[in-house]
Amino acid sequence: MSATDPSGFVRSPPSVIVKVQNTSQEAMNGQLGVVIQYTADRGRYLVHMADTQQTVALKPENLVKGNMIDQAKAQYLLLTKDPRVRQEIQKYYSLVQSKLPPGVKPEHAGAGVVLILLISMYLFGFTRILMLISVLLMIGLLIGPDVVAGGRINFNWRVIAANFPMRCRTLIEQNLPMLQGKISDKVAAGLIVFLLLFSARAIFIPRPSA
Repeated sequence: MSATDPSGFVRSPPSVIVKVQNTSQEAMNGQLGVVIQYTADRGRYLVHMADTQQTVALKPENLVKGNMIDQAKAQYLLLTKDPRVRQEIQKYYSLVQSKLPPGVKPEHAGAGVVLILLISMYLFGFTRILMLISVLLMIGLLIGPDVVAGGRINFNWRVIAANFPMRCRTLIEQNLPMLQGKISDKVAAGLIVFLLLFSARAIFIPRPSA
């Protein structure tokens, strides 16, 4: 750690999800946000809060890295609370609705997807489908910050690929704090890719019967 980033939260682009703790404002404790930068002259981190969409200055001791559940929750809040992202979602909602048959709403199509998911669980097994959902969630956590960067939904695969190793390291460090500062971007990316490939093999290639 350094004087310009004592807790190692600063990333470019911002991506570290933190949880607020032990402040004098009870309503603030437990809230989630993404670290923007550290101001050395004030000794505080600037954190963009996921729920209120406000940027607040907090001491390092009042912040702790969020776990995987916190990350998923924070990204959901950022998606649903940011007016720019909500506008983009509404645009894509209208686009999807224009592609569906008359009288069919996107939420109806979503219910159909859930029904297909339940049938798949019955046919292929709960464990495999749960593993598939976990893999998709992990991929979402890795590429989500770049997809919604700047408040717009944009699949810039060049940017996603460039930031992928750093996102992998951040994901590992947030869930395994003992590895913080001890793993490089390339090693982290290799571990995540291996895990994804291993999971895909377990999901799609059936084990030979004894």
